[in-house]
Amino acid sequence: MSQPLRIPKPETALHLYRHILREASYLPPLARRPIDKQIKDKFRRNQDHEDKTAKYLRQAHHDLRALRAANAGDMGRMRRVLLRAFGRIGRRRRELISQLVHRDTPANTEELEKYAIAMADIGAKNNTPDWMDDWDLDKLRALARSQAQATLVNTPKATVTENQAAPEKNLPKENSWGRPLPLKLARTKLKNLWKALADKVLPPLPMEEWKKLEAIANGTVVGDWLPPPRRHTLSNPSPLSTGKPTGGTSF
Repeated sequence: MSQPLRIPKPETALHLYRHILREASYLPPLARRPIDKQIKDKFRRNQDHEDKTAKYLRQAHHDLRALRAANAGDMGRMRRVLLRAFGRIGRRRRELISQLVHRDTPANTEELEKYAIAMADIGAKNNTPDWMDDWDLDKLRALARSQAQATLVNTPKATVTENQAAPEKNLPKENSWGRPLPLKLARTKLKNLWKALADKVLPPLPMEEWKKLEAIANGTVVGDWLPPPRRHTLSNPSPLSTGKPTGGTSF
């Protein structure tokens, strides 16, 4: 009977990097591409932080174990991998939110004039512009309202409510002494409410990726979801063996 292939524990960063990339190659193709990109980006982003090497290596070992468990059938681990792959949690989610709230570049003179008027109005009301002035809050509000009205199941975060989709309505008019809320404090509270909303909504995926997921969910395509076959180990040939591979336990 064949024995499972014993993979030595990777010690160096490069060795560990290769192990993680190989394990990610066994994920379903549609999930593998974004996960592969996230792995490469993370290693490149942190390769010069020598003072944190030990910490990053521990985290990488943890991620490798999680990937192996997911590929071995651990549904909880696989769910987290898929949530990261499709931007429901983690860095990709933050990137998708950043794309969502980014203001579109004016396409013509009329839109440019409207944008200039809006920015001048913001400057008149607020002497210290901040990140909220750069966000397209209308798009974020529209997405939040859409998700508040939908019936979302099995989401990684609590569902957005209609009340949360309108941060301005949740801003108190008075402070604890019954006096009008100072403008600076009101601005800070409003920023916190918008940030909490951005942390709660599920950002939209690129249309091409969304269409592929829709096709998979409807059962009209399977090619982008079937994981690649695992390599098999070779059993030790017995004296009576023909010497041909007899299969083995996948790793």
